[in-house]
Amino acid sequence: MKSILLIDDEDINLFILQNLLRLSGIKAEIVFFNTSMKGINHLQGLIDRGEKFPDLILLDIEMPVLNGWDFLDMYKQFDKTYTYDCKVIIFTTSIIEQDMIKAKSYEEVEDFVNKPMTIEMLKTIQQAHFVN
Repeated sequence: MKSILLIDDEDINLFILQNLLRLSGIKAEIVFFNTSMKGINHLQGLIDRGEKFPDLILLDIEMPVLNGWDFLDMYKQFDKTYTYDCKVIIFTTSIIEQDMIKAKSYEEVEDFVNKPMTIEMLKTIQQAHFVN
């Protein structure tokens, strides 16, 4: 089964996104965390247990303490054998062009999507990055 990791500091965004994923028809195990550090720890735990990374990570960038950029800096330290098939998509309220440019500088980032997320946006993500 496919898997998705959601990382957003706003619990309401996580709740909405989980429901939108279900309504969009994407069949996947969904794991979510409200801090970047919990997401990194989860990924390290997968490595420690010899388990596969998620197929898709939806990552907010505007978070306190450890933001999405910090997450990406830590994520790119993981061995490529784990991250190779994992797609990272930034989803954010940021409309700052510099953020879009910065996102493109990370080879790990597949896409940059603005909130609010819609079912149509998820279907586009599914078709482009997450074929069942």
